[in-house]
Amino acid sequence: MQTRIAMGIPENVWQERRKFIADAVDKLGDRFRPVLKAAWLAYIQEVYPVEGGQVQEAPMSGSVLVAEDDQ
Repeated sequence: MQTRIAMGIPENVWQERRKFIADAVDKLGDRFRPVLKAAWLAYIQEVYPVEGGQVQEAPMSGSVLVAEDDQ
């Protein structure tokens, strides 16, 4: 939410963008999940490097994760 406010993006536009991204990822199907996970982890490790060690991956499940914005 802080990013949306800082960038001056209206709430309805923010929600539409989030839904578009979520729908696009869902349409890729299960066979692309490992590729998406690997790409996301590579991005996180590049942007937020950990000094002196490896990042432990959280266990994955087949369920859907929904994260609400902080308010």
